[in-house]
Amino acid sequence: TNHLNTDFELPSAVKGFEHSTTGGDREWNPSDANDPSVPSEAAGYDALSDSFIVSFAAVTGLTLAAPTGTDTSITLEDTATLSRGDFLYLSNCTGSDLFQVSAIDDDKNQVSHTTDDDLEPGNKTDILGSVYGPDDDILRFVSARYYVRDDGDNTDSTGRPIPTLFRSPTNNDDDGQPLVPWVENLQVLYGEDTGGTKSADTFVNANEVSNWEKVRALRLAILLRSGEELGRAMDRGVDDEPWQVLDFEFPNDSSRVRRRMYSKTIEIRNGYL
Repeated sequence: TNHLNTDFELPSAVKGFEHSTTGGDREWNPSDANDPSVPSEAAGYDALSDSFIVSFAAVTGLTLAAPTGTDTSITLEDTATLSRGDFLYLSNCTGSDLFQVSAIDDDKNQVSHTTDDDLEPGNKTDILGSVYGPDDDILRFVSARYYVRDDGDNTDSTGRPIPTLFRSPTNNDDDGQPLVPWVENLQVLYGEDTGGTKSADTFVNANEVSNWEKVRALRLAILLRSGEELGRAMDRGVDDEPWQVLDFEFPNDSSRVRRRMYSKTIEIRNGYL
């Protein structure tokens, strides 16, 4: 049961932004009311890189201290890792409930799920649809965005920000975590099941996916470069062939750096509808 207000739509398991879209086409695919901002070069994003979002239920390690009832709160063994506004799933073999944490009482280890008007999007009801006990799962609903942008806190020997692969909550770049430095480009293709086999049979760009509910896999590629220029100044322009990063030709800027491309295809588990 989704207890969140009706203006909150559960996103697809994956969402993508294709770097090559221009003008009014620059949007996340599929689009909904919870889109993050469009990546822009002015904001430090790499203009040639794709971005993508994955949504999933993550293990929390939390346990219910007592069975749930008709109260507007649940009692846990510990609440230290939770914050007001978190999205939680309670789940067992009979059902599941998704709600937003409205308040936390650390002294009693209690988490409330009331219809608090200050929350965004907030809960539309405070009554759980099933009864849960200490053996049932408590999961955290997470949407994580991956993108390439300049890392202003990490610069090269000339003071220029280092291009870096980041991960962040979908609507909060302030919490962005740098993952891999010296990533010059990120490309993503989306594996769609067009034949009804529950496996990807065609890989396309984000703006070419016909049905996001049938995306079964991601094909990712990152282009890394060496941190500093190598060799002699006269070596510039020796190799001006572009780098092939999936279906995208990354322009060779003739700088004296070494580059290497890594790619992997990842199946989206439990995404079948």
